[in-house]
Parts: sequence; C-alpha cells; structure tokens
Amino acid sequence: MLLVATGAAVAWVAAHPDGVRRVVHRLGEWPPLLRLRSRYHRWIVFLVRRFQPGGAYGLSFTIGLAVLALSTRAFGGVLEDVLVREEIALFAIAPVG
Repeated sequence: MLLVATGAAVAWVAAHPDGVRRVVHRLGEWPPLLRLRSRYHRWIVFLVRRFQPGGAYGLSFTIGLAVLALSTRAFGGVLEDVLVREEIALFAIAPVG
C-alpha cells in the first residue's frame, strides 16, 4: 500500500512541477524556515554541493546512502522477526537433521 501511495505521489509531482515549485517557494518564505536557513546557511550550502551530480560525491554517494538505508531497514526487519520469534525466522535458523 505504501509503495502504491509513493508511486502515486511521485507521478503527481512529475505531472505538476510548476505547482510543486510554487508550494516549495512559499514554504521557503515561511518565517521559521527563513530563520533556520539564515542560521545554518553554511551547512545547507555544503550539503547541497555534496549531493549535486557534479559535486564531490555526486550520484554515487547518494545511491550508496540509499542502499545503506534500505539494507539497514531490511536487517532491522529480520532482527525484529528473530527477537519476536516469528515462525519464518525460527524456520530459517532451525538446525537441519
């Protein structure tokens, strides 16, 4: 269900780029965000440069970070199954013979 909702949201954003830009621009002018942007301007510029395709890390770093996050989530799910003693996890670690 989450994948379907995410796919629908991505499709909507791709179909309405001007509307998304207007909303993001309006949010960028929200006073609390303006204060954060002015306070952490150096860090924001640093991060934006790092995640640009031509930056120091670029696309390979971004993909690696995404793979690491997904792997961590998958490991957490398996660990939870083992700790809760769900049947599929017990089947996977049961001794043969």
